[in-house]
Amino acid sequence: MSMCRPDVMRLFSVSAALTAVLGAACVWAQQVERSADEIMESVQKWRQRDPLVEALTAGDATTPAAWFRVAMILADHQRPDLAKDYLKKILEAKLDSAGLVELSDRFGAAAFARLGSRTELAPEGRQLADAVLAAVKKQGSSVENLTENVKKLASADARTRDEAAVALRRAGPAAVAPLVAALADPARAAEHARLRVALAGLGSDAVRPLLAYLESTDPKLVAQVINALAQLDDRDVSLYLLRPYASPESDPMVRQAAAAGLTRRLDRLPGPKEAAAVLARRARLWLDGQTAIRQDETGRATVWRWDAALGQPVAKEYPADAAQAILAARLAGDALAIAPADPAIRRLYLLAALEAASHEAGLDNPLPLAPGTPAARAAEFGAETLLDVLDDALRTGHAPAAAAAARILGHATTAEETLYTGAAPSPLARALRSPDRRTRVAAGEAIVRLRPNQPFAGSSYLTESMAFLASSTGARRAMVAARNTAEARRVGGYLAPLGFEVETAVTGSELIRRLLQSADYELVLVDARIDGPPVGILVQQIRHDARLASLPVGILGTEGFYDLAERVARDDRLTLALVRPHDAQTVRHQVEQLEMLAVRSAVAPELRKRQAAEILGQLAALAADARTPFADFGEVQRTVLRAAHSPEQSAGAIGVLEQLGSPESQKTLVDLASDSRKPVELRKAALSAMVNSVERNGILLTTDEILAQYDLYNQSAAADPATLQILGLILDCFEAAGGRP
Repeated sequence: MSMCRPDVMRLFSVSAALTAVLGAACVWAQQVERSADEIMESVQKWRQRDPLVEALTAGDATTPAAWFRVAMILADHQRPDLAKDYLKKILEAKLDSAGLVELSDRFGAAAFARLGSRTELAPEGRQLADAVLAAVKKQGSSVENLTENVKKLASADARTRDEAAVALRRAGPAAVAPLVAALADPARAAEHARLRVALAGLGSDAVRPLLAYLESTDPKLVAQVINALAQLDDRDVSLYLLRPYASPESDPMVRQAAAAGLTRRLDRLPGPKEAAAVLARRARLWLDGQTAIRQDETGRATVWRWDAALGQPVAKEYPADAAQAILAARLAGDALAIAPADPAIRRLYLLAALEAASHEAGLDNPLPLAPGTPAARAAEFGAETLLDVLDDALRTGHAPAAAAAARILGHATTAEETLYTGAAPSPLARALRSPDRRTRVAAGEAIVRLRPNQPFAGSSYLTESMAFLASSTGARRAMVAARNTAEARRVGGYLAPLGFEVETAVTGSELIRRLLQSADYELVLVDARIDGPPVGILVQQIRHDARLASLPVGILGTEGFYDLAERVARDDRLTLALVRPHDAQTVRHQVEQLEMLAVRSAVAPELRKRQAAEILGQLAALAADARTPFADFGEVQRTVLRAAHSPEQSAGAIGVLEQLGSPESQKTLVDLASDSRKPVELRKAALSAMVNSVERNGILLTTDEILAQYDLYNQSAAADPATLQILGLILDCFEAAGGRP
């Protein structure tokens, strides 16, 4: 190794220093005319220069693979801003599935899994990762691909078998069906051990699809699946093996496999009573939402169900509460199969089954009653059991099951079985005061269908509930209450652009009175300083009236009163403490919060309007039935008199007014028929109803009202022919009934 002389080294150092100084002097000489800001900007740019970045971004990368490679280097080089530009290029190229899979093959699926988790590359990184991994999963989950990999498990070559097993694991739950199909093939008996190992290798991905196979009616298939499940480390497996083991209807082959599987997991085999009790307890936990279910960011959960037509399980997504009800129904059904005579288990099974069926049908769609449907099977249990189910549903807040049970009672029982059950109101009568609107509608429909012929405990609830529900016009209404009208209108002004018809009140009692006049209110905003009564008592009054109980309430807290708003809202799941709003954006956000509180119980405006029309028809039938003189139609009349002048409700109101036979109803029919602003067909319907009312009850109008009608006719000489004809027929009716003045 050569050595440098010290004097030479010193000379070199001095020379380098002089060069640096001279270079800096040149730079300074060139910049003396530039501003300080320009100099700092140049220095910053100089510091940011990176030869590697400049080389990567020079434009040589022209393919998606090259763009991805550059993006990853830039990201690792602390330039996520530039990396995202290249990821965006890939997304804009809109690669097909083959192109996305090619990227995965070149760089590995793990690279894209990591890409999706890098927050500094969002959202492009997550979007590309999701697209690539979805394409890989789709390709690996194709029937042809999966079937081929299952065949490879029988290969004599260990590497081929290992690669096939890895591919099947990557496919996840989709690999279960082809593996089970191979297990069910007697010709492949020699492969069964390897197939079960492959299923076990899927881990938790295999559990839910395999459990769905237990609902198959093929005992050989079920036994094979149980043998596979026994090798999986999942605590729920034992739970689902209880029915195959303990049910008296189980095939001996299935029972033997289940017993072997349970023996591997439990210290001892349970008796039938114990097994049924365990299943019932777990079903109740699922039904009451006390067992957490895995759900995505949108609140949806995946449930695997047996599809008899396909001969394999299928995955379906449901809202979390619907998924919990479906799982509860299955476990309760398992318990019932073991202990069919247990009344508590029968009740639990029906409760869970009706809840699940209601969710699957859609909460706004009545369950069909055709043979073989869940509702038809429930009807077979009889009135007493159905009443027990309804009672349980009302007590525990399972509104979908309550509505379904009420409707079935109306179709499958009698008034004697369902309404005349003792001194206390029966569950069906109590359902008329459920806080859930759908349950009240179903209960009213059921009782009208049963046609009771004498008073029953809770009979006053019927017209009270139906009159309120019939008041809906399908409008979106909101109530704002404050201590002065100006403040209430100020807040209400923010609600109107959101599509609400806004009503205001200045006392708590006025708020309650106005709320009870319409079934269309969707939310309430109330100032924490309200009085007459104060806000705490006011919220209690709202919750204690079934007609209002499900309304979301926002308490607007001002300075010094927000603590009060929080205290009142703390123990009420439908009440929120909100800041007093001063702009439209705040109110929009508050409305969204309140709507989320009642999202599952809310009924759409159009459905409310349709229900009101149906209820008006039911009220007309009830009023016309001579066997129901016990019904109190006072509140009904007040509602119908208001409805008669509503464009949305006039037609339905006419049918009820015809049957009421009161002076007010007869006068309203005359007014409707005489009103030239109304459609002709509506006026003719009112005329016909008025004639029928007069024939049945005589003329109930006062002399002054009759004279006013003659004056109207005399003043209408220039009216259109239809109006003249209707006005003349009204007078003809009066005169025929002896009512000529």
